[in-house]
Amino acid sequence: MFKNTENFNSASTIPKKAMLPIYKDFYGQYVILKKLDLEELDLLYEKTHGSDELITVWQYLPYGPFNSPEEMKQFYANYLTSSTKLVFCVHSAKTQEPIGITCLEDINPDMGTIEVASVLYCKSVQKTEANTETVYLLMKHCIQELGYRRIAWRCNSNNEASKRSALRLGFEFEGIFYNHMIVKNGNRDTAWFGLIDQRWPPVSKNLETWLYHSKPEHRGSLFQLNTMVKGYSNVIMKDKSDSLSNVLTH
Repeated sequence: MFKNTENFNSASTIPKKAMLPIYKDFYGQYVILKKLDLEELDLLYEKTHGSDELITVWQYLPYGPFNSPEEMKQFYANYLTSSTKLVFCVHSAKTQEPIGITCLEDINPDMGTIEVASVLYCKSVQKTEANTETVYLLMKHCIQELGYRRIAWRCNSNNEASKRSALRLGFEFEGIFYNHMIVKNGNRDTAWFGLIDQRWPPVSKNLETWLYHSKPEHRGSLFQLNTMVKGYSNVIMKDKSDSLSNVLTH
């Protein structure tokens, strides 16, 4: 009979619970995060609607675009009532204007898991430092201050830009849930990525080096920095010509 049962019940082997996140303001060099104020959606609606090009930011989200600012406000008003997500408006630190929305979702402090999700940015700030610093600030808060062990990122498996973003931010590809959802464009296969606390020290150093380099023109590719972190697993991109040297560098 196996007798070493104490190892299964030892308190030292059980991770501590994380703390429940609450709304707070985050101040970075490029962005400021605050709890979404519905009145800010008038400007965000204008920046994400009105032309075929502007509304492409909604392509892979399960909701949107909206018929009016009022409809958009009603949707996010319901989001704000959720007990399992926090909804942040991303502002430009330079202009103070709202430029996007990012959420913390699937919050499970007992298991120490949380997700960065429902990411939306107006077209003009894509491929800038905005999303990188936003995710960095949230991950730093969740892991270093609240004690979360795992941060998830998931997206439509057809969304190549989101998959590249996950990788360059330090997430690892974990697999695909096939036939995971039925969304506005039909079936959705979901690509899953994760960042665990053991990987955070080198990833956070890379993010800080890239974001706050004294000479931005010499900072190189964040994708390359984070894909060299030990334990990294490559995601298979649809375009087989993709390589570490020709993917997104912003």
